[in-house]
Amino acid sequence: VALKTGAKQSELIRKAIDKFLERFKDRDRKQLIRQAKGIWQDRTDLPDFKQLRREWDRVNFE
Repeated sequence: VALKTGAKQSELIRKAIDKFLERFKDRDRKQLIRQAKGIWQDRTDLPDFKQLRREWDRVNFE
């Protein structure tokens, strides 16, 4: 292909990878976010994140 188009092989590879990533980027990311929704919902071993944020906010503003 490089010989037929006159482009460098590395340039063709970069373009092919860019097209591949562009084709799947948005759809897969959105799907993964949707699938992850609520995965920590019923966990009892995690700290209270609202309390942690309040503590961090106090530290940052003091």
